[in-house]
Amino acid sequence: MTAANTSASAGEFRTEAADKARQVAGQVVDKAAEFADRAGVKIDEALNSASAVAKAATDKGKQAADQADEVASNLKTAIDKSLKDQPMTTLALAALAGIAIGALWKS
Repeated sequence: MTAANTSASAGEFRTEAADKARQVAGQVVDKAAEFADRAGVKIDEALNSASAVAKAATDKGKQAADQADEVASNLKTAIDKSLKDQPMTTLALAALAGIAIGALWKS
């Protein structure tokens, strides 16, 4: 083998090595982009899921508040009617409820 052939072989080897390095680098970049895309999709799914859970919790809270308002309204109506129809009985029940709450609070 002559020096010219050796030099040409070394040049070809460098070219092939550089081509392989570019090819591998391209594959690494492609895989990194693929993983980034997958991660983005997973993050979007997680955010959508969290948003759906938050909306459901808000809806449930609103329903509970509406139901509590309805119960309070019904209770007020019942107390008003009881005060008009049987004021002494209503007063006695209120006193007993106060005593019971006071006893629970004290313990």
